[in-house]
Amino acid sequence: EDRPMLFFTRTDDPSVINKAILYVRENELTNFLKICHIYEHEIDIPPMLETNVKFLDKQYPKLCLDLVLVKGRFDPPTVKKLSEQLDIPRNFMFITCPAGNFSHHLAEMGGIRLITHS
Repeated sequence: EDRPMLFFTRTDDPSVINKAILYVRENELTNFLKICHIYEHEIDIPPMLETNVKFLDKQYPKLCLDLVLVKGRFDPPTVKKLSEQLDIPRNFMFITCPAGNFSHHLAEMGGIRLITHS
C-alpha cells in the first residue's frame, strides 16, 4: 500500500486526472499517486494543473496525490530516469492515449501502462 504509482498527464483537465485516480482506486493497492507533467518550457505547464491536483487531493482523503513537474521531454530516457529517481518501477507508471505527435512506441517506454479515458 505504500508503493506509489505515477500518472503522466499533458493536461490540467480534472476529468482526465480523475480518471487516473479512479483507475488506481479500483485496480491498485496503493494510497499514493504522483501526477507528473513533463514540459520543455515553463509556459507549457497547464495553468490549472496545480490547482486541480490540490482540489482532487482533497476529494480523495485516503489517497495522497503529489504533483511532479519535470523539465524535459516525454521520451524513453526521461521515463527511465524518473523511474530511477523516484524509485517507481515503470510498470507502476501510466498514461492515457498518447498525443498524435508522440514519436515512440509504447513498448519503448519500458513497461508503462496505457489506460483509456472513455
